[in-house]
Amino acid sequence: MSENHEQPSAPSLEALENIRIWSRCTFLSLVLAFGMTNFPGWGNALALPLFALTIGLAITTMVKMLKAKFPFFSVLLMVMIVVWSLFLSLSSGVQLLFPETAGNYATCLEQALTIARSDQCTEQMSEGIFSQIMGGN
Repeated sequence: MSENHEQPSAPSLEALENIRIWSRCTFLSLVLAFGMTNFPGWGNALALPLFALTIGLAITTMVKMLKAKFPFFSVLLMVMIVVWSLFLSLSSGVQLLFPETAGNYATCLEQALTIARSDQCTEQMSEGIFSQIMGGN
């Protein structure tokens, strides 16, 4: 009696090419969204949908990688892209909701020459956002 031990089949070249295209689109979307965050106002408004697109592409790519049994590192990289995109979209959203405070913070950081001064800028930004949330100026 011989038993038939089948080797797990490797993904086809077509499947690998498909995953490569999805992966490159994910990275391109991330780079474009990250680049848009440098422009206040309209740049952040464009960055938010790009970050949402990046998250969708990364999750789709991750699922395709899991089905093709890619190495853990590749899947972990897509997870990191999703998390990074979530944090950057949160940052863009805060800058859209509080444009004056974000502008003051950017100006303060440009003029800060020491770590203590940059910490003071961060504290001023936090106080500014808190006062706007609480109904102050």
